[in-house]
Amino acid sequence: DRMKEPVPPEAEAGMVERLLNLEFATSAVTAVMQWNDGGEFDLLDRITSLGDNIATRMDRKSRLPLVTETPEELMKMDEDQTGITFRLKCLHDSFRPMRGGDFGIYAMRPDAGKTTFLSSESTFWLPQLDNVWPGESRTGIWLNNEGPGKRIKQRWYQSALGATIPEMVEWAKDGSLTKRIQSALQGMGLDRMLFYDIHDHTSGEVDAILKQTNPGFVIFDMIDNIKFGGEVSNNGQ
Repeated sequence: DRMKEPVPPEAEAGMVERLLNLEFATSAVTAVMQWNDGGEFDLLDRITSLGDNIATRMDRKSRLPLVTETPEELMKMDEDQTGITFRLKCLHDSFRPMRGGDFGIYAMRPDAGKTTFLSSESTFWLPQLDNVWPGESRTGIWLNNEGPGKRIKQRWYQSALGATIPEMVEWAKDGSLTKRIQSALQGMGLDRMLFYDIHDHTSGEVDAILKQTNPGFVIFDMIDNIKFGGEVSNNGQ
């Protein structure tokens, strides 16, 4: 008869947590043994991935993932054109604004203008972040995997100003360059656009950057160069 009674919620939560901790301990020991036996994977990334998976499952027990939006609420997003819009007119007219979860690939031959295009667009995206996510201080992230990141950063500032390099050199000399860039970004600080050189980084290291920076949009330069160091079972997420 006692077995037929429902388990009190507080007792269930405690049991689930202990069982998940046991699962994590077992998986971690297995990973260490595989690594000691010559397994070709990053041990820190594997342990971190295991821990994140357990934490996600614990959190899942405490919330209901039901999608509750009504049809009217879903249509309102498109009516209000919520999201980040493009600068280039053909893209602005053809695509709806970008929203969380959107992913796109932009490809061209070498030296055809990919960096210039993304610099131009992202300087237009950045000031929109405070409208889309008010009060959250979202950042723009550029993950560089090809060449020196300082060149991309310089190109980005040039795009923000719509200026030539000689003009920027003169503004740097008279002390007005930073103020001009902030004015072009509608008062945003330069720390709202962050550039990272991620040469030889693993997927776990890139994931750590994204968790620390609260991004509103992320540009992956040569995403295929990032070494996947997690578990195969998580589909490479």
